Amino acid sequence: MAIVIVGAGIIGSAIAFYLTELGGIEPSSIHIIESSPELAASASGYAGGFLARDWFSAASASLGALSFDLHAQLAAKYDGAKTWGYSKSTSYSLTSSKTSKRGEDWLTSGSSRVSSAGEIVYETKPDDEPLWLKRAAGDGLNLIGKETCAQVDPRRLTLFLLNTALQRGVTLHQPYTPTKLNLSATGTPTSLDLSPSLDPTARPTLTISCTRIILAAGAWTPRVYATLFPHSKRIIPITPLAGHSLLLRTNKWTSSSEPSSSTQENNNPTCHAIYTTTQTSGIGEWSPEIYSRSGGEIYIAGLNDATLPLPRLATDRILEPEKLDVVLREAKRCIDVDGVDGVDGVDGVNKGNEIQVLRQGLCFRPVTNRGTPVIASVRKGSVVVAAGHGPWGISLSLGTGCVVAEMLLHGGGRVTSADVKALGL
Repeated sequence: MAIVIVGAGIIGSAIAFYLTELGGIEPSSIHIIESSPELAASASGYAGGFLARDWFSAASASLGALSFDLHAQLAAKYDGAKTWGYSKSTSYSLTSSKTSKRGEDWLTSGSSRVSSAGEIVYETKPDDEPLWLKRAAGDGLNLIGKETCAQVDPRRLTLFLLNTALQRGVTLHQPYTPTKLNLSATGTPTSLDLSPSLDPTARPTLTISCTRIILAAGAWTPRVYATLFPHSKRIIPITPLAGHSLLLRTNKWTSSSEPSSSTQENNNPTCHAIYTTTQTSGIGEWSPEIYSRSGGEIYIAGLNDATLPLPRLATDRILEPEKLDVVLREAKRCIDVDGVDGVDGVDGVNKGNEIQVLRQGLCFRPVTNRGTPVIASVRKGSVVVAAGHGPWGISLSLGTGCVVAEMLLHGGGRVTSADVKALGL
């Protein structure tokens, strides 16, 4: 069995990792195709990296629980705390008396995230309020998750999964774009034609033998399917949701400044996820999400745009300064510093203030109207679609990788480690 995985992001890399982890197939028969010249150039590198175990609707609850447990197991086995910043996390809803819209409204109404979640138990007394959090008089802070939440650096995790698969013998073709799927007389795949994504004269075209195709190209998955099956009437119901973000540093959050949780391994600091009250800006309403990461970084996002066109390549994205300014103003409102009122500009230059912008981001999350990912075997089992995870791509990545690997290695008749029947097409 020769397998081609289209997409080297968090989902494609997790599938390659578990195909080689579970055994039963020669790694040299696995090929990964990545169109972007930069790895983890979209959501796999610029997402928040928040993990949850029980924040999912019934359709993806089994996958969510499996994936969360696999994240913990993988971190324990490969020193994830050091390698990709794995840490347990405490989650809060930060609400303002000036608005009736709670920060975590997206959990049930989708105001910030497309997916929905189950019933959340609220506690009104914070047990380890972040030292870096600044809140005004009258603001409420409710605990909404602790033991079943965690945090990672998504780019570092993606690269670990991918590099491990490559070290085991998997081949990466980058930057290449699939252009044609060649079929046998019975309609099964025989080979895949690839063209260079950039200068067509700089690299040769390639043809790779394959019997199975996995489409894990995130928001680009529908385009890939339409290219490979131009006469198909099947619709892959995935659309792009663009989101701007900033990665920050402040002297109120460092790797040693927070109290450590008694459940935290290796004495790592307790990270936090803060979902703030819905804000109104000159470009509409948005629901800010702020995550502190192991290593002293703070990530802020939540300003999403479903109308921003999906670029040809992830690296073709064009950041919008006015949206980054909105995100930066919210950071200034919510993140505390010692004796400093201002923050550095989005150019990332340290002007002596205590909040420094480390990185600006724009990524395109693959979302579905139903709020759950697509994990489906189509074309008589020769093609698997694994995309549409929306804001939960990092959280559900390992579970998806494991389940898809099981589907391929053991056939469609075997029960997989998570129930994904409701995630089909």
